Amino acid sequence: MVKKGGYTLIEMIVAIAIFLIVSVSAVDLVTSFIKGSLKADQIKEIKQNGNYALSVMDRAIRNADGVVSCSATSIVINNGDNTTTTFAINADNITSSNSPLLAAGYTVVNPGTDSSFTCKQSADTPAVVTIKFTLQKGAALARSEEKASQSFQTTVTLRTY
Repeated sequence: MVKKGGYTLIEMIVAIAIFLIVSVSAVDLVTSFIKGSLKADQIKEIKQNGNYALSVMDRAIRNADGVVSCSATSIVINNGDNTTTTFAINADNITSSNSPLLAAGYTVVNPGTDSSFTCKQSADTPAVVTIKFTLQKGAALARSEEKASQSFQTTVTLRTY
């Protein structure tokens, strides 16, 4: 009896099945990694834009001579050079005297309620302004890794009284 080299049909089927299982697992792992990376990029971008808007408002309000008017969606401050700056929160953007502070593609969540200005002033203490807003990026029908949301909040006390 001469023994022939080679594989049986059963051995080939088992090898192919193992290869397919490993391949599907590898594809799933790579897909999860790519989705996670996309989500992290979205969150990083939204944090950068929100922190920029917050820092511009914080710096201007902190150095202002006073608060002229304050509502839930806007605040008007008096600058040191006898000019005013208006910050406004609307669904499309956050603006500084009608100039957008956010890049395109962001929406502000619930302007006036979840995203708002709150001012406290009295005669003997400096004005205190609370700024809070929530930004979203991504269309409603976008995949979950293409959407992101982040909340921002700070309290600013004017330096002049």
